[in-house]
Amino acid sequence: MPSSAGTSARERRPHGSVALNAAPTSNPEANAEDDAKDDAGPRRSRRALWLFFGLLLVYSANGRDISASDTVGNQLLPVALLRGDGLVLNRFASTERDRYYVKQRGDDLIPRYPVLPALLALPATAVQLLALDHVVPGWARSRTVEYWYIGMMSKNAAALLAALTGVLLYGLLLRLGLGDVALPATLATALGSNLWVVGSQAPWLHGSVAFFLTLSLLLLVPAPTVRWRLVAGGLAMAGAVCARPTSAVFALPLAVWALAALRARSLWLLAPAGAVGALLLAYNWTVFGHLAGGLGEIEALGHAKHAVSGSITEEPLVSFSGTLVSPARGLFVYTPWLVLALALLPRTGRRIRASAPLSAVLLGLVPFYAVVGSYAVWWGGWSFGPRYWTEAMPLFGVLLGFALGWAREHGRAWLAGFGVTIGVAIGIQAIGAFYYPSSWNEHPAPVDLHHERLWDWQDTELHRSLLEGPHWPPAYEMIRRRMVG
Repeated sequence: MPSSAGTSARERRPHGSVALNAAPTSNPEANAEDDAKDDAGPRRSRRALWLFFGLLLVYSANGRDISASDTVGNQLLPVALLRGDGLVLNRFASTERDRYYVKQRGDDLIPRYPVLPALLALPATAVQLLALDHVVPGWARSRTVEYWYIGMMSKNAAALLAALTGVLLYGLLLRLGLGDVALPATLATALGSNLWVVGSQAPWLHGSVAFFLTLSLLLLVPAPTVRWRLVAGGLAMAGAVCARPTSAVFALPLAVWALAALRARSLWLLAPAGAVGALLLAYNWTVFGHLAGGLGEIEALGHAKHAVSGSITEEPLVSFSGTLVSPARGLFVYTPWLVLALALLPRTGRRIRASAPLSAVLLGLVPFYAVVGSYAVWWGGWSFGPRYWTEAMPLFGVLLGFALGWAREHGRAWLAGFGVTIGVAIGIQAIGAFYYPSSWNEHPAPVDLHHERLWDWQDTELHRSLLEGPHWPPAYEMIRRRMVG
């Protein structure tokens, strides 16, 4: 009985010897494939770690924060929380009391913007604050110096969150079976979109949404099989909505999919998400007296500032086209690789549809475009590029991953096109990171009042920034002067 004898021989084989009919020798290709699978996990973990630190290094390389008045509340709030003040900015009242982004409620000064970015920044801010109190005691005696340190702490926290978003996107692309292109697609998205200049430089709401959207998909794709993933995925999507309510356009298709596909099991996803939503509405009602919360008040206060008569655009053709192709704020201008990724959707759609949760969330891009395009202030005030699209960039990164996968197999010309457009996009973001802001938003006339400037191809933010030169932080400027001198 050959098979029995063979088995006995293998069982009796001394430790360390090799049988002639063993699998490694008889089928070397299968053995190599098994070894590759065994090594894939640790190798990808190392890549993810290098990716995180690499993105963090790039996001921090400009040595300064790129913030705006919209981010001030969430820059100051982590310090107030860690000092024991709670969700109020009373300790900064002398400089912040009359700002549009805060509200006086009795003796308390309350931030109007959603506070979730500040809560996400707490761990990173706590470590920095502890070190700062130890190394530079009395650093907050001067309000100017205090605000500089707070700005840098918030920038570091935002950079950490954005780098982690990049790692989550890399993991998501791996789960979707895009291992060969996962890393380049992640790098293109993280460095060739507003995830760099907006998402990683200050606690904008968009960075928090991008993080939660990516986390939710990572938990739910390709299809959840255990309850804890449904619970965590629902909570992550609820976090996106809490950070920026317009993210409901991504949450609603996901909820419809869950009800249709999971039926009773959908409660594991929907119930926790609904509980978080109820807490948000309760907070808005208790603090602001209405369900829309502080964002609704900010919206009403901003109409005159932006020379618009209401929240809905009166020039839909201008706004819907402007958010895509304006030289100042156009998505396709600042992220040109997206044009190719969208063009390949007929070729990649079949693979995308294989994951129902992913398809549901991606479907939300259509109403999201409707929201951004119909908004009167579609250009987003004084900011770099298509700021409102920042939160959707991980979703576009998924489309890019599928498109690169197709191009890798079917067309070198497409790969060359992606190489050029990704390179251009990264170059644009580098200009923003090191040169923005310039005088463009304000001169020769404020762009918020003179909207025609958003269409001026001869005088753009990018051109003006390059002409006026980079912004050197104090430490960099000292080194530069010594080198030049």
